[in-house]
Parts: sequence; structure tokens; C-alpha cells
Amino acid sequence: MSAASESKQPPRPILFSGVRLIDPASRRDEIGDLLVVDGRIAATGGGLSNKGLPEATEHVAARGLCLAPGIVDLRVQLREPGEEHKETIASASTAAAAGGVTSMVALPNTDPVIDDVAGIEFIARRAREIRKVKVYVYAGVTKGLVGKDLTEFGLLSESGAVAFTDGLAAVADARVMRRALSYASAFGVLIVQHPEEPSLAAGGQMNEGELATRLGLAGIPAMAEVILIERDLRLLALVPHEVHVPHVPDQHRLVLGPPAHDRREFLNARAPILDGDNGPVTHQGIVYPEKLSAPPDGFAEGMVSDPAELHHRKH
Repeated sequence: MSAASESKQPPRPILFSGVRLIDPASRRDEIGDLLVVDGRIAATGGGLSNKGLPEATEHVAARGLCLAPGIVDLRVQLREPGEEHKETIASASTAAAAGGVTSMVALPNTDPVIDDVAGIEFIARRAREIRKVKVYVYAGVTKGLVGKDLTEFGLLSESGAVAFTDGLAAVADARVMRRALSYASAFGVLIVQHPEEPSLAAGGQMNEGELATRLGLAGIPAMAEVILIERDLRLLALVPHEVHVPHVPDQHRLVLGPPAHDRREFLNARAPILDGDNGPVTHQGIVYPEKLSAPPDGFAEGMVSDPAELHHRKH
């Protein structure tokens, strides 16, 4: 048989036995078996090995392992272009694939920043060359991510930007944010807003509190997040549109009175859940020490009742 004919042979069926099956769409989380035939899921359940398998089925004992849909990481800081000594799209893609992440969305805070078509096309071209995971990209809300002049939302969206954000910086100017919401509404694109009032958070290294005082570190008051989120919710009363707020960590940050409460249907949020002994965590861009290892009481009531979705990200 020639090499060409061998390459056209269908893959062997595979039976994963004793694996943890997770499917968020169907709310499935159970231990069982999964049979793959011709690259597709043919059957799931218990005891599949006793129900007549296709010939030449490969058996994989997967106890202690997990099978789930590919993970989508909505907030990735790729360092290419500009800081390839820290990370490249290739190294990030390899790490993502190893961890079950099949799609990731890159923040625009590269060097140069992604605020034009050339930046988007560069990321797309590199992702096609590497071909390990899907790589999507955010474009900047403002040029240079400095919070002044808006980027070309329509042109950038047509070029492949999935949403718009200034990355680790908030759009602090209320007039600029209002214009951004109007512009985004016209083109039907999403804005992702970093929830931190910059003048209150400037120079901060961890959450304000007793631990920060004992360590001699500059604290960031919780109100830095509340103020910005409440401001944006009031802007949404002027310009109804959808805003995603990443890493909202505490229930007290969600005490939003009228009219902000009435605009919560336009707010999506994602909550980081930190493991450990509740000690300071300031690495990997996370500056939320003294946090709980599980969602605080009232979090679900504060965010899930009205908004469209809630993402939990475990750092």
C-alpha cells in the first residue's frame, strides 16, 4: 500500500474510559466513557466497553483526567510585537494548547499598540503561521491607548477586531467614553472597560487595607472600581449599549443604586477567584490580595440577576 493511500485511512476509533465529562452547555459534569469515531463523538455514558465497540478501537484509561470543550481565554497579554523576550505568539499558543485553551483573545497593549489595521493583520498572519490555537484580537478604544482620540471602530471591526478595549487602562475621560459608546453602538461592537478609576488607583500596588499598611505598600481603594463602574452605567443611560467589565472581585463593588441599577442589563462582568491562603497576590498582573477563595456572599445576587453573562476566571 502506498504512503498516499495510507494517509487517507480514517483514524482509529478511540474510547476514553473513566474520564470526567464536562459540558457547560448541557450542564453536564460526570464520570463516564466517551467514544470517538472518525474524529467525532459517537457515544457517551457508562460501560461503553461492554456495548460492542468498532474494530481496532484504541482504549485510553483516562481516570483522573477531564474531557471538555476547548477553553476560551478572553484576556491574554501577548508580548509580540515589541517584547518577544517575554513571550511570543508561538510560545503563548503552545502553552494555551497544553492547558486546553483552544481560543484566546489578545489585548492591544503590545508595542506598537494594536490600534490600526496593520496591527490586527500582523497578529492574524502570525496565528495562521503557527496554527496551534485560534488567536483573536482586541483593538484599542483610543489611539495609543492613551484615552483621547477614538480609533476607527468600523474599519478595525471589518479587519477582525472582536471588541475594543484600552487594555489595562480605563477610558477615564467621561466625554471620550460617551463618544466611544455612541460609536460602538453605531457599528454594533463591544467595549471592554478596565474597572479602575486611574487617579484613585495611581501608584497602588495592592488593595487598600490592614495588610497593605503592614507591608508598607500603596493601597488601591475599592471605590476606584465602584466609581468607574457606576459612572459607565450612568453613561449607558445616555447611550444604551453593552460593556464588558473584566475581573470584578468583590460583592461590595456591586452595590449600585438607581439609576445605575436600571442599566445593569448592559453590563457583563468576569470575576477572578484566587486560590491560596488569602495572602497578597501581585504577580501575573493581578493586584487583588486579601481576596476570598470562593465567590463572596451576595455576588451571584449582585450580578447574575440582570446581566447577560458572568465569567469566572481562576488565576
